[in-house]
Amino acid sequence: AAGGGGGGALGKVERDAGSNGVVDSINTLDKANLKLSIAENVEKGHSFMVEHTNSKTPMKESEWTLWKPPISDSSTTETVKRILEEAEMCAKHHPICYVRITAFDKGNFSRKITFLLHVPSAGS
Repeated sequence: AAGGGGGGALGKVERDAGSNGVVDSINTLDKANLKLSIAENVEKGHSFMVEHTNSKTPMKESEWTLWKPPISDSSTTETVKRILEEAEMCAKHHPICYVRITAFDKGNFSRKITFLLHVPSAGS
């Protein structure tokens, strides 16, 4: 599952307050609510990218490694499915890394919402 080796629920969320990177809330989502939130952002015209980092302080990290080009498929359902599949593949390929998906505005490239989907196991 994309939930990661560290266990716990899917989709720890950080929402940006503007472009300054300030986190104004962190929530935990189950898989159904995660899919719904991704779909809502796709419907708003946002693209998603899958990224990973092996930083010990990932929430403070400003530079993550891009896994694949930004994802925007033909339908919302296909886009949500592909985003989650790519995040799962990234986590399998980089098990010692944190994996997140980030929605961004295609017009001004500002980050809208980020979901942390994989946390490495404590022994990693």
